[in-house]
Amino acid sequence: MQDDKSNNKVPGVAPLRNVAALSEAIEATMGRPQHLPGIVCFHGLSGLGKTTAATYAHVEYCGAYVAVRSVVSRKSLLTSILKELGVSSPKGSLDDYTIEVARILVGTRKPLIIDEADYLAKPSLVEVIQDIHDAAVGSTIVLIGEENLKTKLARWEKIHNRILRWEGAQLANLADALLLRDLHCRRVRVADDLVGMFGEKTGWVPRRICVNLAAAEEEALSKGRTEIGLKEYRREVFTGSPPMRRVA
Repeated sequence: MQDDKSNNKVPGVAPLRNVAALSEAIEATMGRPQHLPGIVCFHGLSGLGKTTAATYAHVEYCGAYVAVRSVVSRKSLLTSILKELGVSSPKGSLDDYTIEVARILVGTRKPLIIDEADYLAKPSLVEVIQDIHDAAVGSTIVLIGEENLKTKLARWEKIHNRILRWEGAQLANLADALLLRDLHCRRVRVADDLVGMFGEKTGWVPRRICVNLAAAEEEALSKGRTEIGLKEYRREVFTGSPPMRRVA
């Protein structure tokens, strides 16, 4: 079994460097002078742990977390935010919803964390974020999405110039991979050399590293082992690429 070396503040979340990067950006934005804009854009490729970082920030800063879906509308977005802020049955117009969101954000100082924010890249939805930002003076809004989110937001000057921090999610490093090992491999000791190989073969994508760590633990347990290293591992490394077509 792995020793717990991660010193997690949030159970189930490894404190990877992307977690630290998003937390630092949120703290800096929450502590800014009020005359400065208050939006953070956290962008990056799929599988880098952006949602994990958002989960950590949600707990650490008592934030309001909303994951946007492809079918989002202005009403569903505002309703989801209000529900996260404790208003289960909002009443009035959409303008009333916006004012209520702003009132609660200002009163509680909670950061508003919006995941899958790529789906907000439409004029009507971008304007909702702008309205919330302008009404909730001093509050912090975090938009999290894929790598091209920064390009999408650049199409609207009014939202683009309200972004204080652009934070790009990074690939993992060996320290991150070892933290993931310590967090997830509780029944088997997975050696550092095998963890490092997983990192190299997967291009240091955290999600793929986790898939291989689970496979290593499964293989060790199937053979009655309590530890496994590079020499003992016989499975093909999962890289995310589809398998090659077999020739009959």
